[in-house]
Amino acid sequence: MGGEWFGNIERCVYSSGERAGLDFVDSHGEQIAVLTVNVPELGAFPANIVAIKDYSENEGVLAQLVALGIVEPTGDVVRSGFVRIPLAKILKEELL
Repeated sequence: MGGEWFGNIERCVYSSGERAGLDFVDSHGEQIAVLTVNVPELGAFPANIVAIKDYSENEGVLAQLVALGIVEPTGDVVRSGFVRIPLAKILKEELL
């Protein structure tokens, strides 16, 4: 994410579509970055699948989450506008 940051990955739930997401927060619970995107027009995903925001200011975040053992790419992508958004399976039980 363009620098060295310390914090925690937390699960969130998007109100539109009630789909799971992931946030990166600091030790005070303040959001540093949104790691996922909601694509409600695609319908429901399984509860352990998230759409990773791996573009723009988040470019490279998928590789970092994989290296940390937090997610595993499914190999599937969804399109939203001009971007292709990779889907990933959440591996950490505490984020399910």
